[in-house]
Amino acid sequence: IKGPGVFLAQFIAPVAPYDRLATLAAWAAEKGYAGVQVPTFNPAIFDLAKAAESKAYQIIAAAESDRTRSDGLHLLAWARFSRGDYHEAIELLQTLPRGFHPDHYLMGSLLRAIGNSKQAVEVLTHAMYESPSPDVARELVEALLSEGDEEGLRELANGMYSLHLNARSFSRIGVFLFDRGQYRDCLAVCKRSFERFGDAGAAYNCACCLVR
Repeated sequence: IKGPGVFLAQFIAPVAPYDRLATLAAWAAEKGYAGVQVPTFNPAIFDLAKAAESKAYQIIAAAESDRTRSDGLHLLAWARFSRGDYHEAIELLQTLPRGFHPDHYLMGSLLRAIGNSKQAVEVLTHAMYESPSPDVARELVEALLSEGDEEGLRELANGMYSLHLNARSFSRIGVFLFDRGQYRDCLAVCKRSFERFGDAGAAYNCACCLVR
């Protein structure tokens, strides 16, 4: 499609024709648009979890190999995770074919969601080793905070994986260390955050540490 296109999210409303995808698309076509960008945050317009689950069932049913079945189960688990069915997602991952293991990021996120932060730290640490990313780092920070793991947070903020921390994660670690009275460590974390992101919050936190 060469266009023009339009992002539908800005037009969603609880009245016709803005309350359903079919009528929204027809409305956009009447306005001369050749394509639409479909939002996924509103299940009434497009239920992403349901779509993923439907696709996953197709993959599993047609699976001719354990690898394909594993991919389908992971897709289905992500769909369950996205709608808050954490225990169901974990149960699905426990049915993976022999020799296949759950994605560490997904499993770690699920464990944190059900309150098992200790095991989540272990699994998400593996995820950081395998495929470091801001998303994995964010989940790991939250798991470490739940555990009150001061050493783990300090190591993450100052180690090689700190490159994957965003400003919010740095701030969360800094506030935690400040509340624990670890002002020097807090200052180091906030300074690093300010140098990378230049955010006012990090500068304020640095000032608070210096006052202490």
